[in-house]
Amino acid sequence: MEFEPEKVFEKVHILSDGSNKNWELPAIELYSVKSHLQDKRLVELKNSLNQLKGSLNGYEIENWHKHTTYCNPSGSVNREIRHQFHPELCTQAWCKFHELLCFDEFLPEWALASRNIAAVHLCEAPGGFICSLNHFLKSRYKHVRYKWIACTLNPYYEGNDAESCVADDRLIFHTLGQWCFGSDNTGDIFSKSLLDDIRKRATAMESVCLLTADGSFNCQNDPAKQELNTARLKFTELMYCLHILSPGGSFVLKIFTPLEYTSVQLLYILVCLFGSVTVRKPATSKPGNSELYVVAKDFKGISSEHSLLAALHKSCIDDDQSPLELFSTDCLPGEFVSAYISCVEKFVKYQTDAIQQNILQFENGKKLNLDEIHKTVAAFAVEKMNIKRVPRNQCIVKNGILKTIATSNVSLRPKMFGTFVDRKVIKPVIHDAAQNLTEITWVPRNVDGRQYDHLLTYGRPLNSVRTSLFCETKDLFALHRSDSTSFEQITDYDMNEIRPITDALRSMLSNGNGQSYETELLTDGKLCRELLGQTCVDLLRCKQLNLPTANSLEKGATLFASLIKRNYEMGSVRELSTTGSLMKLVLHAMKKFNSGANLVVILPSAFTRLTAGLLHMLRATFKDFAIAAIPSSDPCLVVICSSFAHSQGYQAHLEIALRSSDERPDDACLLGLMPIHQLVEDERFVKILKKCNHMIVTAMLKSYRDFLV
Repeated sequence: MEFEPEKVFEKVHILSDGSNKNWELPAIELYSVKSHLQDKRLVELKNSLNQLKGSLNGYEIENWHKHTTYCNPSGSVNREIRHQFHPELCTQAWCKFHELLCFDEFLPEWALASRNIAAVHLCEAPGGFICSLNHFLKSRYKHVRYKWIACTLNPYYEGNDAESCVADDRLIFHTLGQWCFGSDNTGDIFSKSLLDDIRKRATAMESVCLLTADGSFNCQNDPAKQELNTARLKFTELMYCLHILSPGGSFVLKIFTPLEYTSVQLLYILVCLFGSVTVRKPATSKPGNSELYVVAKDFKGISSEHSLLAALHKSCIDDDQSPLELFSTDCLPGEFVSAYISCVEKFVKYQTDAIQQNILQFENGKKLNLDEIHKTVAAFAVEKMNIKRVPRNQCIVKNGILKTIATSNVSLRPKMFGTFVDRKVIKPVIHDAAQNLTEITWVPRNVDGRQYDHLLTYGRPLNSVRTSLFCETKDLFALHRSDSTSFEQITDYDMNEIRPITDALRSMLSNGNGQSYETELLTDGKLCRELLGQTCVDLLRCKQLNLPTANSLEKGATLFASLIKRNYEMGSVRELSTTGSLMKLVLHAMKKFNSGANLVVILPSAFTRLTAGLLHMLRATFKDFAIAAIPSSDPCLVVICSSFAHSQGYQAHLEIALRSSDERPDDACLLGLMPIHQLVEDERFVKILKKCNHMIVTAMLKSYRDFLV
């Protein structure tokens, strides 16, 4: 039988065309009813599908992924579009959204006629929908203006779990002002601060004609519960839509094969509030996964006082433990239930057929040749979607730099490995790095005379560091898989490990003829004594930095400060207890140091924007700046700042930061001192921090394992 490429693009079901006038939202009193009866047909479909999915548990994930990618008839569509048209940020999401735009035609006519498309994109990272819509508009409508805002978990907020974040900031970095993260800086869609932020900014856009929601979680460790585990997220995205979307607008929502009672309620709400509702499985979405897209057109609007909004707010924002049973499913019209079951049966069959075919071909062991099918489907997709090139000057990012290969500042989380059964019993581990001798890396001061920007960023206080611009995600991932342990003894340091630092220090502390300058010690650890080769008195504790009261530090004199305390908790949390002391120390240097004075600081790590920003300031204000990691059983960073030059205006900035931090409520803390682009523009500085932090994490994990033994 001849292959028909159009069949690949026909996985669609019209759930509502607007003719069902008796489909109305449940009466107000029913929102207090917390009971439901799961339809037996849905239960049978779910059990059957999960049983089939369970048969995949023994397949090694990397080999299975390669196999299913090749078996996908649309597997070459993305590559062909990138090769022919060089779109901006052409991800798989870009292709899926372009397919939806072309086949479902959901951009409202009234918005196109007004030449203004105002859109809000939820859970959008890395930004494929945004770039796809811009490409669609610029290639078809010359004079239409595209205004947008978006949200996602903030990849720069260190408290966000790498498991949940999309580790790709290629678009975010260049369009940061159009991303909403809320006053807590997290980008957490369940946070009231984000809802308030987006509603305020959406209001300023006037008529929002489109809202997209592409949210999901990493459910590969519990695939049978993907739909249920994402239910609260789907209801939250719906709530945002009802608050923000203008009447007559369209809503595009990702869902997963809708077999749970929560999905029944979700889809019923949509058919009641929109003129038409269509469910589609894009051809550019892998046929064996559960991903579907709901396209809801012609929003009817809803009163801000409606009980549905209150129920959604309670379940999604106010109480994350509240059950997601908005109303009894017993009240749903039989006609809707029948239409719903027909829809679900269709997509379960599509998915089941795809999985069974993949298994059959995998077990067969014969090498497949699907190249001609891939070419045929890709050519059909390009023709039907009528894709054209867009000039660089009409791209989202200036000069179209995302048309070519661009690098993310955030590193990817570790790849999944082994079979599903393996992953249930094996923890990911980090391989021990070679314990080389400590290296001193000198970083030249920036002397271009540029005035750096000052930007104070506040947000939710950090309890730990789970993502970082200055540490590989796989390192932090491994660190947080290890149990937290407290150590009471500081282990002796191997002089071979720290000899490069002692040599550098002694050179700095000497005036060239063997004469040593005065050294002020602010330390509580053996490490400081080893570094200086002399005995010193404990002068401070980590959280009580008693700075010298002298008016100034003269040329050649050195202030030596350790921010490591004796009793500490292993892990990234160590750094969080030192940032306040470090900021006071840096300010002290700005205020009290004369030209030529030196500073040496011992830190736990440099994972956060705040610590990195303070080190950036030190680098800018001293003639010579070096940083090194000591990968011992008590790992730390040693920062050497030689010959103070000038404060470059940082003193006033730090004074404002300290003063405003004291005035902030307990639920808001200082997270950063300067813009992200300024922190990462110096690739060498970032590379050195990443290298040092990698050594710190590796040493922590080794100490942890040795402690258990």
